[in-house]
Amino acid sequence: MFSLFRKEVAYFFTSSVGYVVIAFFMLFNSLFLWVLSGDYNIIESGFASLHPFFILSAWLFVFLIPALTMRSISEERRIGMLLLLFTRPISLWKIVLAKYLAVIFLLIILLLFSGVYIYILWNLGKPIGNIDIATTAGSYVALFLLGSTFASVGMIASAVSKNQIIAFILATFLNFLFFFGIDELISIIVGDIFLSFGFKAYFEDISRGVIDTRNVVYFLCIIFFLLYLTQLSLQIEKK
Repeated sequence: MFSLFRKEVAYFFTSSVGYVVIAFFMLFNSLFLWVLSGDYNIIESGFASLHPFFILSAWLFVFLIPALTMRSISEERRIGMLLLLFTRPISLWKIVLAKYLAVIFLLIILLLFSGVYIYILWNLGKPIGNIDIATTAGSYVALFLLGSTFASVGMIASAVSKNQIIAFILATFLNFLFFFGIDELISIIVGDIFLSFGFKAYFEDISRGVIDTRNVVYFLCIIFFLLYLTQLSLQIEKK
């Protein structure tokens, strides 16, 4: 399993995919947070808060995470590598987990790079260090859980698609639907809703700095369920 994980991580950086994703993530956020005038510009807001960064990143992950997961299984199937993996002494669950954890590894690197924004805000605050650490930490946990959930959506999309472009489109559509669309659709049909089903409400709850175990369990259950469906899809294909 570890050798497969290492192979997946190596692909991200030997094919320059990892560098492109990191560069795009940092450039996109930096432009909106520090350069372009608007609601997301931290300097214009006058508040030492990374809240605009977490909003931007959540929406960016809707598209960015599928770009990382789209080839995980669909491309392996296209080049015949998936059939070769089926013959190796490794369980389907470990195959899915190794590929998923490789994406999570890159997600962690992305979040670590964004730590430079904390350093900047720390020094811009008056007095220096005037930043809400609890809320910032909670928002990072929320963003990590959201990105991890998007990655599990991308895994099942890649598992059921024979083309990585289709896998990307399907994962992006599902991410948008689960993050924003599903609660909007329900509210249009039945009016005001008292229980949210989409990712956005749970993400925002954790982002407030209070980590409720119910919200964490929600994301973990979604991740496990989607990874199980991915493994089940491979099991059906193997037969």
